[in-house]
Amino acid sequence: MTSRLDENAGVLFDFAAAHRRGFTYEDVSRRLHWPYPAFMGAVRRVRRILGNEDQTLLCTPQGSGERWLYQLTSDPKVHRTWTRFRLKSIESSLETTERAATTIMRATDGRTVDGRKARLIERSVRHLREDLAAIREDQRLANGA
Repeated sequence: MTSRLDENAGVLFDFAAAHRRGFTYEDVSRRLHWPYPAFMGAVRRVRRILGNEDQTLLCTPQGSGERWLYQLTSDPKVHRTWTRFRLKSIESSLETTERAATTIMRATDGRTVDGRKARLIERSVRHLREDLAAIREDQRLANGA
């Protein structure tokens, strides 16, 4: 039995395939009359279905205050733009996560489940951010800075 979410994902995939240059949520809303939560659920499902395929449904910002553009693509040029944006976003989220985990770590007993979780998350994210900083420094040195 196919779920409503699976049906929406199929409809969205077909819509994306028919609009190769990209589309916004507003385009989908006007055409399919979907509320935003239904649209985002379908986006997530399409991405999960595509999994590790070369083709994926990307979403990239078009500028400050502009609508985001969704695009079904396997074009490496489009992927590079999206990758740069996503990496910045992920690194920002890691910083926020580390700060939140540090706050929780300070507020909890390290012997409790919450305290142990907070310490593990803080340590893991801190190490990850240190490794990412080392990559940035290597790149800076390679570029002669």
